[in-house]
Amino acid sequence: NKQIMAGMPPPPLPAAGQPSPARAFVVSVVRRAGQVIGLTPPRIPNAVGESPFQQSVAASSMASASADVEQAAAPIDTVVDAANEEREITQNMLRDFVATGDGGDSDEEGEEANIHNLPRDNNNNDPDADELDADDSGEQMTHESNPDLGIPGAPPGWCPPQPPEGHVYAPKHDAPALFSSVDNPGGFDSYSFQPKYDKSKKYIGHATPAGAKVVPANADGKRIMEDWEFFYQGWEASDFAKETYVRGEAKHGNLMPASRKGCLDVEEMKKLGMTAKRVSDPLFIYQMLFPLCEPSKSGINDDKRMPYYSQTATYTNTYAALSGGGVGYGHLWKNVSAIEMIKWEGIPIRHGSLDGNPGTHHTRWMKTDPRFDPIIFDNFNYSRYLELKRNFKLNINDKEKKRGEDGYNPCNKYDYIYQVLVSNMNNLTKKADSDCCIDETTWGFSGFMGEVGGKMIKKKVDSGGQTTMIFDINNRYPRGLVHRHKKSTRPEGFNQQGPAEMVYLINQIDNLTVGNPPTQTTLFNPWQAADVEYEMKQVYDAPPHITADNHFSGEHVLDYAGGKGYGMTMTNRRDRFPRNLKPYFHHDKVAPGCKKAKVARFHNPIVAVKETLATVAKKAYTKVIVSFQSTGATNIAGVNNITSAHLYATTKERGRGNQKRYWAIEQNEGRETYLDNYWGVDNTDHMIKNANVRYITWKYWHAPYHHAKSMGIIAAYDIYNECCDGELEPSWKVAEKDRMTFSKFRQTLSQQMLEYDPRNRLYPGDDQQRTCTQQHKKRRQPSTRIIAAVYEDDGLSVVNVKKAKSSDRICETLDDLSKHFGTVTRISNSKPCEVCGKNTAWKCMKCNKHVCAMSNKKWAGACVTAFHNLSFFGLARSDYDTLHKQQVNNWTPPTSSVKDRNKRRMRSICDEIDDEVSTVQEEGKDDSEGQQACT
Repeated sequence: NKQIMAGMPPPPLPAAGQPSPARAFVVSVVRRAGQVIGLTPPRIPNAVGESPFQQSVAASSMASASADVEQAAAPIDTVVDAANEEREITQNMLRDFVATGDGGDSDEEGEEANIHNLPRDNNNNDPDADELDADDSGEQMTHESNPDLGIPGAPPGWCPPQPPEGHVYAPKHDAPALFSSVDNPGGFDSYSFQPKYDKSKKYIGHATPAGAKVVPANADGKRIMEDWEFFYQGWEASDFAKETYVRGEAKHGNLMPASRKGCLDVEEMKKLGMTAKRVSDPLFIYQMLFPLCEPSKSGINDDKRMPYYSQTATYTNTYAALSGGGVGYGHLWKNVSAIEMIKWEGIPIRHGSLDGNPGTHHTRWMKTDPRFDPIIFDNFNYSRYLELKRNFKLNINDKEKKRGEDGYNPCNKYDYIYQVLVSNMNNLTKKADSDCCIDETTWGFSGFMGEVGGKMIKKKVDSGGQTTMIFDINNRYPRGLVHRHKKSTRPEGFNQQGPAEMVYLINQIDNLTVGNPPTQTTLFNPWQAADVEYEMKQVYDAPPHITADNHFSGEHVLDYAGGKGYGMTMTNRRDRFPRNLKPYFHHDKVAPGCKKAKVARFHNPIVAVKETLATVAKKAYTKVIVSFQSTGATNIAGVNNITSAHLYATTKERGRGNQKRYWAIEQNEGRETYLDNYWGVDNTDHMIKNANVRYITWKYWHAPYHHAKSMGIIAAYDIYNECCDGELEPSWKVAEKDRMTFSKFRQTLSQQMLEYDPRNRLYPGDDQQRTCTQQHKKRRQPSTRIIAAVYEDDGLSVVNVKKAKSSDRICETLDDLSKHFGTVTRISNSKPCEVCGKNTAWKCMKCNKHVCAMSNKKWAGACVTAFHNLSFFGLARSDYDTLHKQQVNNWTPPTSSVKDRNKRRMRSICDEIDDEVSTVQEEGKDDSEGQQACT
């Protein structure tokens, strides 16, 4: 730290685009802070000769447990070259960190927020949010002998919170002297249903702790206010309400029936090439959402997918050319291909899957760093990685409407990937879930964002932007979206942000519903040199049921959705009650720990119902508001969404033995429907955080781009799991124990992306790539290679280790090793040693491999021993070719840290093999005993 704070001169910067003195000062402060917390590495001095950094690199490179092997593996020239190379990598990273662009909005200062994409708060950013007990903390069971109070679902012997002993109803002033004379249709107790007074101490009626008064009864005994009828002892739907109900078989006791679950389109997936073998190929699933090739050249009849990599390569090349790249102005530029774009996008995916920090991408190319990754190093150059990062684009700016023009879209820099994801996801779907969730998803960015972002209130990030999206509730499949920005227009009558977005999204769902005109997306396709219309596939048979939070609430939203035949369930903001009805619902804030509120949690809910007849322009619908006390006042508003509303309880338990405890959660159909359906976007946000697809950038739109890319990976993983369930196609079924975890899925996907080669002809359209058409006709044969999809980042697998253990090379006993020692012979020609890489004439004739045996007429058999050791499998020079499918000329001797990592991995694989053997033996033993018993 003293060395850092002493101040070292910065690395040389590009001549063009020098930052201003003020900006240079800010950047230096940010970099210093990053160095202290580990976000950025220490600066590299410009002095000629070995710096402390180079000395540490040399020291770490030469440190070894076996001096003979390591000194041969890392001669001093190699160490110096490695140090110089890593110094250059670090300087390139720092230059990229402080680089300036052309002065546009994308080049304003700003670093992607360190904490972003975390689940949002239940309360959103609304000051009048409901306090719903979403965590099911409930009220713990008292272990007393209590009478049965008639609450269905409560554990036996459980008693809800009761008034304190000795409580006596004691009214003041002019309140009714007897509690029995109070208008109390809900049967509330005198402790929590208290008299209220105005400022002049005049009695104004009884109310609950959250301020709900009772609607007086009319001459017919009904309690009606503003055409809403109130019920205090539960509610059962009338024949009219049953006719307008849209949730089919969903009812009390089974609010999530299987009949409302959607499914993927098996025929469409088979048309794209899905087979039983392809199910476990992450890149194949991923390319169904983000096509690797131009769909019009995929060779698939009527391929309706929107293109991705062919377009992004075009956009990137166009931006680089218009910026002067490759013509003598600006940075040098070589046109990028779709193949290279695939590999480039695989880098942040892999970095995130290996738990990488956004500021440590460059360490994947540094061989002496513990975070070094051979997959990235072997398949992509770091300088080229920075070039593509600098020029990557998702649109052509010159073709977009400018600020101030009609049709200007502030989100045009990143909108394209969202449109591709949603369109292609719907294309793979036969039927979407009949229940969906609408909510905003947040991406974080700390700098200037134009009209698309700003400060966040009550979010896990201080600043960033948001996109409101439609998701299925059973899988994380996106169906539609609306970007939030400051230039958005709002429909007449919907002046708040949430209700306006809800109207736009409902209109999108209209176009996704069979019988309505579908959505058409116009895209200029350079491959066809024309505008191409892409039609969004319709995935709803009827208007679905929508769940949302109070940010989107309002009676006018219920009227709009209900008139179109939708169902809807949402929490209701306390400032958006129907006109004149607020005093009759739970609406006041309650102090934490209020005992009266705890008692009121197990009162019957207040239910208000309004039935609206059909008109020429609208369908008939039924609006219902369920008001109850939870941790605070909570109101669930809906339309066509429930057929009953009563108080019941859900039993929860935790712990074991004497420590086990039980408790009950107050429940009603409105609350349960909301909690069962409102999770899709929050869960997706959590998975986006886990995906960790990020890097440090000055361009704000890369943050929402990474956000959408993570959504696509999550959707691909859910597609994988749905296929593995076997319900779509029995032959696709994969047992739970054999499925990839989300981490393994990302690691495998990223490796496949980085190693992607169309000449293998594994994916649709590969044979149309230039690298394939250049091949000799005899080589243009479909690949018979089995897709790997099982290698870890160190290139090992259970299958390959089993093969190695059964081969002659691996020796598990001294007798086995002595057989190899007896064949080690000195021959006339020298070749690199399999272990240390140094030229040697000694050769194991049994393995037919060169390994060092003698040095200066002395026995030096460390290489012979290591090559035949199972812990070294995967690290030898020949393994680089036969196991990892890499060019052997690029192989370098493994360092001690690499050897240790390989040893740990081998130990883990061997344990897995031993477990399999034990399982097989036990099963065989059971079968044998069963046969004996039968005999």
